[in-house]
Amino acid sequence: MKIKSNILIYLFFGIILVFLLLFLLLPKHTFSQQENRVLQEKPELKASDVTAGVFMENTDRYIADHFPLRDTWITVKAACEYAAGKRNSNGIYYGKDGQLFPQFNVPDYSKLAQKIEWINSWSSSVSAPVSLCLIPSATDIQRDCLPAHTVNTAEEDAIRFCYDNLSGPQAIDLRPVLTEHKNEKIYYRTDHHWTSYGAKLAFDTLQDHLYYAQHSDTSNLNATTVCDDFYGTSYSSSGYTWVHPDTIETYIDGNCASVESFVAGIWNEPQSSGLYDETKLNGKDKYSYFLGGISPLIHIHNSDLSPSSLLLIRDSYSDSIAPFLSQTYSDIYLVDLRYYKDSIQQFILEHPVNEILIMYSMKNFAEDNNLGLLIG
Repeated sequence: MKIKSNILIYLFFGIILVFLLLFLLLPKHTFSQQENRVLQEKPELKASDVTAGVFMENTDRYIADHFPLRDTWITVKAACEYAAGKRNSNGIYYGKDGQLFPQFNVPDYSKLAQKIEWINSWSSSVSAPVSLCLIPSATDIQRDCLPAHTVNTAEEDAIRFCYDNLSGPQAIDLRPVLTEHKNEKIYYRTDHHWTSYGAKLAFDTLQDHLYYAQHSDTSNLNATTVCDDFYGTSYSSSGYTWVHPDTIETYIDGNCASVESFVAGIWNEPQSSGLYDETKLNGKDKYSYFLGGISPLIHIHNSDLSPSSLLLIRDSYSDSIAPFLSQTYSDIYLVDLRYYKDSIQQFILEHPVNEILIMYSMKNFAEDNNLGLLIG
């Protein structure tokens, strides 16, 4: 019996040692093709981050993102838990008709308040009017389709808190229009983003509130299906590999505007493209079909419109609404603060803009730590 116990102990610690060595020795990637997201980089030890709790939070994410054989473990875990009746895997709910919903946890309201304070302070230092638009997810809008006993109002409450504490920028609330159409295909089933139809509905609300938007009528636009085998990030991160794929549709002609994408630090060598990149439909990251995917800075120009410009500080939800916005401004500058580390104030001096829109999904707004760059 003692020998058997010793063998189990040695085996247990041996497995831990093997995975520790694999974690230390295997190369660390910056991007997950499977989950279509940027992986947490190894955090730097700073006193300010330790005090604020950011260091430990980023360390936990770093370990989880680079755990050996992560993708395989996610699939095995999801299948076992589903068989046992659980309908939540790796932060993804398995909802009605196989629709996948990202879980939204109650955010740290002190951090939300800090971000709103940054935006309030920054908006008073720029000459252009500033608007804030927080995008609700399917987990909030289509909560009727969530598994039983998982009704969640945390996201709605967080959006309301942010808007209630704005003291300068305009709040643009998308919840009414998206809720009105909640029984339609406004979000992908396998991905956390809104569909092109959902983006179109949001665009109609945006252009009614933005100050310099040149109104564009979307009532006669027809959808064109460009892909019918799209599996998004919710599918990839959940392990629910048996759900059906999504379709990707467009409404705007991809040649109606020119697009330039920039690599960080090489601002004088833009890469020219269009509103859509068809080559992305052949790969895993099909959502990158819109604007070609991740870039710190993108410039969209429509020469058919009278001069007007928008600075859009954003996350990836803006990729699929950008084609609609290209019909209302001659120039749009899309800045992703996760990758754009230069001074925003200097950018505005060099690229005068008529107005500024800060648009994030509520989940990304709650989790992103880069908004402080606005006043940095």
